[in-house]
Amino acid sequence: MGPLSLADLHKQEPIRQPCITLMRMQLLLIHNAGIGIRGSIENITLSQWQQGLESNFTAVFHLTQALLPVIPSGGSIITIGSSVTAHPLPNMAAYGAGKAGSAYFTQVLAQELGPRGIRANIVSPGSIDTGFGGPGSEAFKQQIVARTALRRIGQPDDVATVVLFLSSDLASFISGQNIIVDGGVL
Repeated sequence: MGPLSLADLHKQEPIRQPCITLMRMQLLLIHNAGIGIRGSIENITLSQWQQGLESNFTAVFHLTQALLPVIPSGGSIITIGSSVTAHPLPNMAAYGAGKAGSAYFTQVLAQELGPRGIRANIVSPGSIDTGFGGPGSEAFKQQIVARTALRRIGQPDDVATVVLFLSSDLASFISGQNIIVDGGVL
């Protein structure tokens, strides 16, 4: 199976069958998609706004709905959110709105799927050294570090360990939570 466009998600079948095969072997669904649409509310285009919502929110809905029939009791759904939902930033309205929507959606999932024994949680990273936010200047990176209690930018493993924990039996009584992994943004 080749890469899928977010535009294909509404078709569901191109992604459903390969994912069902994988889900029968696993108890975990991780939503880890996003696109960092940037622009002021005054200047962002409707197309950019829709792209931000489609990739950061609507895609989570489509994939979840397509796979719900095969997620077994004891399963876990983890949505990768963003700390911008707790700490809004200028020029990030489309991105933040999409991530806020997916966080709310995941909390509703926790309520609706809890009786089936399925947990749903959100992991919301802050500044993580992945290149997702663009290269950024050294001065900007130092501003982030200065606002972070742990005085560093996070690493992918900082997020991965939280995802691993939430997907394990150690987190069997944790559902509907938004775990912010940002090093203690001040």
